[in-house]
Amino acid sequence: MKRILLAVLMLGAVTTEAQYSGRSGIRYTDQGSVFTVRRSRDWSQDRRDGTCRIRVRIDDDSDVELRGDQLRIRVLRGGPGRDEGSECNAPLPVSGEIRDFRFRGIDGRGNPRLVQEPSRRNYYVAVVNVQDPKGGDGGYTFELSWNSDGSGSGGGGGFYPERPTRPYPPSGGSGGIFDPQNPGSGGGGQGYLRDMDTSLAGSGNLDDGTQQYRLTDVSVRVRGDECRIAMTTDRRQTLEMWGRVNRNNSSCDLRSSNRGDVNGEAQIYSSGNNVSGVNVSGTINGRRFRGDFRGR
Repeated sequence: MKRILLAVLMLGAVTTEAQYSGRSGIRYTDQGSVFTVRRSRDWSQDRRDGTCRIRVRIDDDSDVELRGDQLRIRVLRGGPGRDEGSECNAPLPVSGEIRDFRFRGIDGRGNPRLVQEPSRRNYYVAVVNVQDPKGGDGGYTFELSWNSDGSGSGGGGGFYPERPTRPYPPSGGSGGIFDPQNPGSGGGGQGYLRDMDTSLAGSGNLDDGTQQYRLTDVSVRVRGDECRIAMTTDRRQTLEMWGRVNRNNSSCDLRSSNRGDVNGEAQIYSSGNNVSGVNVSGTINGRRFRGDFRGR
């Protein structure tokens, strides 16, 4: 019995390590170094109301990730980032429920923004994207704070190894992007769309029947049979749509939006939880719309 239990625990650890890869659909030029944050004078391993003051230097465009008591800076464009004395009064919990997660920018010449809140679905990794607009690197300071239900632990948990580059095809499938003409293909397989809550930067176009927009960001949330797609334009306008997962072809049947009733579909291109693109089409209040987006 002990051997069986040990085998199950080891399998769970391997599965978790294989699945974590940070923000989905993002291609990094440098996976970055991992830093252990400093402990403030009021540090407590078990406190429920935690705060981290993150101080980093960023050149061009990077994701700053926090998991437990470790920080990693992954580069999208530009040179490598570095830690400048980040400090926490508790590790970010790596289990249980995190509530009221908050981001506050303090200083910096660019545009830091929270792009992923930590949760069970993303293995408790918080991600802040920092875009530095000027030449050379610049210093940034921001705060992450949270409340937890106390059922989990910070543990100090660090970053797991990267997801294998090989996709996870189902039996008989080829892996890679889901092909609606070949339901047996794709990372999720026929009728299978994993729970996810992720955002990705990239480019695309949205035609809402009256004018066309350039897309810069998309977020995807799948929770059980419910799905949500939010597309953000370069004018910082957002089209947010909700619907139900279609288990027959790994898409999302869209039924409502922040602009009115929808009759449409969202096709999510993914390998496991790693989203690479989203296509949407249908009608909003009877008017045709279409959007195509690919992560960079």
